[in-house]
Amino acid sequence: MKSAFETISEKLEAGGMEKDEIDELLGKFLEEEAFDYVENMTKLFKEYLKRQKEDTLSA
Repeated sequence: MKSAFETISEKLEAGGMEKDEIDELLGKFLEEEAFDYVENMTKLFKEYLKRQKEDTLSA
């Protein structure tokens, strides 16, 4: 089974994009997704710590 990136690459190449352009675009996508993931995990962890602190103080 092909990965999603292989399928996307093939479709973009069939549409006329150069391999270097495709690689750059997919790399940018991965970079943006990684930053979004880290940002969301940081927010969740801060909320978790805040709840833990509140629970400790109310106990």
